[in-house]
Amino acid sequence: MITIEIPNPPEGWIEDATNQDMFRRDHCGYWLRGVEYDKRLGWLCWEEDTDGDRPPFGNEPNRYVAIDTWRAGGDLPSGWHRLDRATATRAYVEGVKRYGVEWYDSPDSDASRYDILIQLALLGEIRYS
Repeated sequence: MITIEIPNPPEGWIEDATNQDMFRRDHCGYWLRGVEYDKRLGWLCWEEDTDGDRPPFGNEPNRYVAIDTWRAGGDLPSGWHRLDRATATRAYVEGVKRYGVEWYDSPDSDASRYDILIQLALLGEIRYS
């Protein structure tokens, strides 16, 4: 059995993964919408798994239930996710598994790679490209 020691994610990665820029269209914004932010909780996100028309901001399905549940720390409705320090850490570990320990400092680390890693951390698979 091969064991790989994974270092703690650098603060720079945590900041990048939980920053509002992650919702730009060239990052995760083509499938993930940042709905609410709290410094302690991170982002409450909605997966825009829609074909065609997207509801305007504020009209996401189950929005108010999701916000209340997110603040209470409960299980979110389907399609809702937490993008927080724990998610960023899971994404970092996925990066190490796929690209090696130095992946974050690599010149190959870009918006596309971040998108893939966030999908793996939130969804457990790559659904969007």
